[in-house]
Amino acid sequence: MNFFDIRFLNSELYTSVLSTGVCANSSSYKRNKTFLNAIATRSTSDFVIAEKNGIPLWHDDAVRTKGDHVKTPLFIATIKDDKLDDIAERVYRASPQEIARLGFAIASCIDGNAPKVNDLNKSESELAEQIGKELAGAKNPLILSGVHHGNEEIINAIANIAAALSSAGKMANLSFVFPECNSVGSAMMSGKSLDEAIAIVHSGKVETVIVLENDLYLRADNKTIDQFFDKCKQLVVLDHLPGKTTLKADILIPAGTFAESTGTLVNNEGRAQRFYAALPLKFPVLDSWKWIKYLEEINQNRESSKQSDFEGLVKSLSESVLHYGGEK
Repeated sequence: MNFFDIRFLNSELYTSVLSTGVCANSSSYKRNKTFLNAIATRSTSDFVIAEKNGIPLWHDDAVRTKGDHVKTPLFIATIKDDKLDDIAERVYRASPQEIARLGFAIASCIDGNAPKVNDLNKSESELAEQIGKELAGAKNPLILSGVHHGNEEIINAIANIAAALSSAGKMANLSFVFPECNSVGSAMMSGKSLDEAIAIVHSGKVETVIVLENDLYLRADNKTIDQFFDKCKQLVVLDHLPGKTTLKADILIPAGTFAESTGTLVNNEGRAQRFYAALPLKFPVLDSWKWIKYLEEINQNRESSKQSDFEGLVKSLSESVLHYGGEK
């Protein structure tokens, strides 16, 4: 089994470790508190107790009553107080580097072949051993994480825990929650960062910027975005809501909301997920992808191609983007 070596990078990421087993990034589950409460309060033992007493699993109230709300072991490690602390068995407050180090230690407690962590204090060592024991003893260990702050070492530590569990004969369930609905899709298309876009505009290589359904003032400080827009000779904004970015637009194009549009996103499992318009659009409001195609056709002085219809566009993307199935 291959493991990641222990290295530390500066980051503001904070992670959580939950057990039956779960290792989770705190920022990844704040918006999933209901789900995690269900994990903590409806443990496997509830169902085992119900089955032993002849209670059908669909009988929710009876299962809860007989199981007496036995909680699944839940461990949280964050840099500050968390809303899930009240349902956790143990809480660990530390810096991102220390949390990553704890993750590597948990992996080494489960599998002796994983890289060792030698500079833990007694309390941290005991915590790592406890979490490792709970994870290794879990019937269905689950590891949750987020990538919101881009800390590679946290991800490596979590991967080591999953690998260690696999070596111990446990099929670890691993799930990542991403910042936004199509974060995975953008990454698969080799999308660049906002910092890179800003640098390119400041270099003078690009004069026109198109902002697609995004308020950049929510992505960086006001001064940075003001300077970015001031450097643009032409700013085109497509959006369905007014905001600080739309106020800066030289050309503002009305786009439909998700409820008025048809499209595809890539979800957190890496699966293409289609959505369909539930409400009709009235011109001049159109799907954003249609506006982009019209702009492209005008720029290239050509008539509409097969890509101007939705199925044609999806087919073109699947053929041209490597991770969507395109050629190398």
